[in-house]
Amino acid sequence: MKPSDSSSEEPTEFHVVGSAEQAAILSDTAAMRYFEPFLAWESSASAAAAKAGVRLDTLLYRVRRFLAAGLLRVVREERRAGRPIKVYRSSADAYFVPFAITPYADLAERLKEETGDFIAHSYAAMAGVLAAQGADGRRLYRKADGTVWQDMADASLRKFSVKEGRPGIAEAFMGRPRLRESDARALCADIEALFYKALDLHDESEGKPFLMTLIFAPERAG
Repeated sequence: MKPSDSSSEEPTEFHVVGSAEQAAILSDTAAMRYFEPFLAWESSASAAAAKAGVRLDTLLYRVRRFLAAGLLRVVREERRAGRPIKVYRSSADAYFVPFAITPYADLAERLKEETGDFIAHSYAAMAGVLAAQGADGRRLYRKADGTVWQDMADASLRKFSVKEGRPGIAEAFMGRPRLRESDARALCADIEALFYKALDLHDESEGKPFLMTLIFAPERAG
């Protein structure tokens, strides 16, 4: 297998997708699971199936669709006894998919489709940790500064917190703070730095998978 020749963190050229069929595939989170092993990377179907964690015949069905849509190409064939092994690679190393040609009514629908399963998994993972810790319910109260607050707690009314050394590693934060634009920009930069710190700590050999969802945006009025 070979990665993209570019050594930069981001590609310098993007193929602008003009086909509705290609846009539909590249906007489908299920399809992307099968396409990612070939993106700017050379791979046989069997290697891609192993990476995606699916059966070979399932992967080959997707490969035929990608080839027909012009998203995949055969770069070479590796000879062996019997039928040679085809090695595939994406037709471009990077793509730009205009929202206008995706099969979604608007960007909000597109984001909901893309993140729905991930967010659902995040809630399920969080619920599993809280249940294992013995969470019996939630507390609802008004703080001294006048704001209404909610948090998870056990039967003793003790709030769950990673900082207190409880078993399990999980935390979720939800709120609607009113922020000045300058403070919001600074906080957004801190959140972005935290996200990339988590990516930098990625350990393929000894790490275990975590779900991380960070959404910080001004709420639309109305």
